Amino acid sequence: MTVPDNRGGTKVVVHDDGANPHTIENSMRKAYTSLTLRVPSGEYGKRNVSNPQQVGALHLDRITTLEGALPIFAGKELVGSMGISGAPGGDKDAACVQFGIDKIAKGLNQAGLIATHGAAAGSRPRVHCADSALMPASLMTLRQRASSAAIMSRIP
Repeated sequence: MTVPDNRGGTKVVVHDDGANPHTIENSMRKAYTSLTLRVPSGEYGKRNVSNPQQVGALHLDRITTLEGALPIFAGKELVGSMGISGAPGGDKDAACVQFGIDKIAKGLNQAGLIATHGAAAGSRPRVHCADSALMPASLMTLRQRASSAAIMSRIP
């Protein structure tokens, strides 16, 4: 799992001892794609299939078409993204990302703050994520950033 901030700097990387080495780079590329393009990484991939003229961004170093990352917003401000790699399929990676973001959003909502994500309404697949226990602690930096952004947006 990789979580970059809104400028693309890596804030959190969690890598299971048994995971393949390429999953670190893959999760980073997914997260960077989602952050840069402000859409789920898989959505960018689907756009390329339907419109091959958009493939130009694939020449950039950290862009991918693989599913498994979502942008994270506090109101309208992009505060980061999260990418996961290692499940048997990008749809399962994306579901684990959704799980982590939902955990953060729940905590922010309980504090009177709002966090949203780039997934379409109603598209919240639920699966068991092996590392779900790690997510709340490892995403504290992103939660603090989202919370600060939400608080700042309230100041006149």
